Amino acid sequence: MKLNKKILILLCAFLSISSLSARAFEEYILTPKLGVSLTLPTGKEHVAFQAWHAGPSIDFDAKFNHKSGFSFLITNSICSIIDMDLKPPTWKFQPSPFLSFLFGYTYGVGQNFQITAAAGISLALSFTAPSIPVQLDFSYFFTKEYGICCSLTNNFIIGIPYETALETKQWLNDFIEISVGANFRL
Repeated sequence: MKLNKKILILLCAFLSISSLSARAFEEYILTPKLGVSLTLPTGKEHVAFQAWHAGPSIDFDAKFNHKSGFSFLITNSICSIIDMDLKPPTWKFQPSPFLSFLFGYTYGVGQNFQITAAAGISLALSFTAPSIPVQLDFSYFFTKEYGICCSLTNNFIIGIPYETALETKQWLNDFIEISVGANFRL
């Protein structure tokens, strides 16, 4: 219970800092997206997943761009899992939500075509594991306010080591997501 309170306090601190500093940004972009995700275990000994998993994802990103190119992103991602190890593959509604805070650089702030590269810290809320997200966005605006975005995100999920009587195990997963959605410039 103490861990949940600490996480809630940390999230509130990040959100309040971002809302206080939001006045300093040149543009604000909201992006709802749909995509597909793939989880790759990185070794034989892993706890979180026993096989490769893929599934649909729903994302919602809020991007704050400064005129210098500095960007701050708050991203939310919810993924469902299709177990690819079973014959035939089965779909399980096992949502895996991620909440991420990323810092990066946007090329083309205020223009029709933008590229954003960002990295930061994320929390996989379904099993309370930290992760390191890296995101690359390609945005094209058809008008001043509306456009399309294609994102490639890679989350390195860091597991907590644990010990058994025979050995020590540690897990690390690679979570890849490709998504497409609409951009709304405020």
